Amino acid sequence: MTVAQPPIAAPRRRPRGASSGRLTPASSLGLGVGVLWLSLIVLLPIAAIVVTSAQQGPAAFWRVVTTSDTLAALELSLGAALLVAVVNALVGTVTAWSGW
Repeated sequence: MTVAQPPIAAPRRRPRGASSGRLTPASSLGLGVGVLWLSLIVLLPIAAIVVTSAQQGPAAFWRVVTTSDTLAALELSLGAALLVAVVNALVGTVTAWSGW
């Protein structure tokens, strides 16, 4: 005669610190440094463009903005952004409907 033993329960997992919605001090510092670095990468060139264009006055700025090269660059940038947005919407919709 054999005695049935109760099944062994799987060990319970402890939730991680990040899953509770709180950041550790090291995570907070890393997040702050990352946001600061990316902000500087974006904001410094924009600030340089604004300062340079302000030194020459609004007439010179408008003259540069309305050249054929600048308009072609703007058209290319906006066209590429529109194309990427359409592709992103299509792929996102297909991904959402596929259940991934």
